[in-house]
Amino acid sequence: MSLPLTNQSLNSTGGLPPLPVTPIAAVPTQENIGGDGSWPGKKNNKLKYVLGGLLALSLVVGVAFGAYYFTQNLNQASVPTAPESEPQAAAKKNAAGEWVYTTKDGDPNKLSDIKVFDEEDLAAKQEGQEARQQSTCTVRAATNLRVENISTNSARLTWTPGVGNYTKHWVSTSSDPTGACNPLPNKITNATCVVNENGSLVGGDSNHADIPASTTTWTVNNLAPNTTYYWRMMMWVVSGCDSASPTTSFTTLAAPACTDTTWTPDAALTCVGTNVTQTSNCGTTRTTAGTKTTGTCCTSTAWTPATNTVCVDTAFVQTDNCSATRSATGTKTGDTCTTCTNETWSPAANTVCDDEEVTQTSSCSSTKTRVVSGTKNCGGSEGELQIEKRAYEDEEDNSAGDYELINEIDLISKNQVFVYAFEISNEGDNRVEDIKVVDTLKGDNTDLLTYVDGDDRCTYATSTRKVTCDGMDLDVGDSDTYTFRVKVSSSAINGETIMNAGEITYKDMPSGGETEASSELTISTVVGCNHVCTSDDECSSGLTCDPDTNKCRKPSCAGASSCNCPVERTSTVEPTRRATIARAQPTELVEAGILDFPGVAAFGGGLLLAVIGILLAL
Repeated sequence: MSLPLTNQSLNSTGGLPPLPVTPIAAVPTQENIGGDGSWPGKKNNKLKYVLGGLLALSLVVGVAFGAYYFTQNLNQASVPTAPESEPQAAAKKNAAGEWVYTTKDGDPNKLSDIKVFDEEDLAAKQEGQEARQQSTCTVRAATNLRVENISTNSARLTWTPGVGNYTKHWVSTSSDPTGACNPLPNKITNATCVVNENGSLVGGDSNHADIPASTTTWTVNNLAPNTTYYWRMMMWVVSGCDSASPTTSFTTLAAPACTDTTWTPDAALTCVGTNVTQTSNCGTTRTTAGTKTTGTCCTSTAWTPATNTVCVDTAFVQTDNCSATRSATGTKTGDTCTTCTNETWSPAANTVCDDEEVTQTSSCSSTKTRVVSGTKNCGGSEGELQIEKRAYEDEEDNSAGDYELINEIDLISKNQVFVYAFEISNEGDNRVEDIKVVDTLKGDNTDLLTYVDGDDRCTYATSTRKVTCDGMDLDVGDSDTYTFRVKVSSSAINGETIMNAGEITYKDMPSGGETEASSELTISTVVGCNHVCTSDDECSSGLTCDPDTNKCRKPSCAGASSCNCPVERTSTVEPTRRATIARAQPTELVEAGILDFPGVAAFGGGLLLAVIGILLAL
């Protein structure tokens, strides 16, 4: 190769410039060049990089696809199945980790949710609910139980309140009061169980008729003399949330022996020569001669009819000039006293009660008489009718002549309306008819009562203040009740007692068989729940006078007549529907599981590509 020469090509010495020092590679000969056109001793590096990239890409895609398919099939094996009876529309987990199925519920436009719990999760939820419910029960038994003011027929029970909503009481002649009373219906008593969860209602509580928990004393009446009773008391919230105190016993006093000290009527009021029957203060009777000699005393001088006017051996009754009577026997003989045939006597003995005597007259002579005992079984003898007079709270649903007898009371307040009831039962052996009750609202503070209304068998006479109820007939074993309402005067004074009694009579009642039934009520101007009031001062502690009803109520729930405010409870939300519980079986794979053909092929293909890439790289 020739180079052009110029003046600039010469150096300062006039010679040629030096050549560049960069070495020139030797050109290979034809025989040293590879058949693929590559330089000798060199590999094609581009192919290596391409194959390595394809290998990496195949490995990533294969592993990702296999992992995704594995995860999908594992999740499918763990999802609980919906009940076959519920067509599945959608299934997902909620925020609490519960599976919720949304299904059609018959109506094509209506969807319903079904929560499906694992068995262990469901048991844990139920245990938590029960624990929360038990934690709401706060109750403690009363202490310092004492029995005071014991008499022949009553006793006052006192205690220090525990914790609870009410107190329940059982008083029985049995050493197991609850066992003796529980077979009876609630509040029903008998001779063995004289108090059954209070028996008599206190404080006007119309919910359970139990004494409020804050009460510290209660008097039991109608006890038998010289008898041991057992008292069991319980603080109570709800069923299953209560606490009882140890059973306490006490014995009533023996009835004192009665001594005859006074007799009535006074013998000094009966004339000499006349006998009089007297009754003592103990109920004993005796016959004694009168001692009166002055005033209007009459001397007996003649008796009629004379014995000689009555046929011989005929018994009859004589009356003297002083109206005294005596039995006598006739002495007359003769034609008029000859024996007559078909003699009859009237009135017939079977028309007179078997506990009475009657003077009969012979059909043979109007002067021929005799005294015989009746033979008619009249029934209704004293002791066969059982009568109780009780007072009951006036319920909201009561109306004139129609009364519910639910809550018996022994405390009343001014302006209160309540119901009197005469409860009558026939425990004898004969039917009793025309049972009549007369109740006079006079004396013993009954003037503080005003008649309101009564049932359709009762009438009231304003002039005499008498309530008369009649028309009752009772077969053996039957019972019935006369009822009427009264109102307490606004002038009633706290602590006064109203004693009211009614007299009971009936058809064919023997002489002296009248019976009285009485009721004793104490006036209290400080009253309990649901009693009538005019101001807060008249309501017991914790209650106020509700202006809408004019009754004592709790301020926090004035609409509750029981003063028992509702208690909020904590509970878990139950599933909407639980026809079937589907439990997950994660250890059992379904037929199309993670080891089926598509999963194995995907994973194996990715692995094969990875192996090929590695081999190519080598």
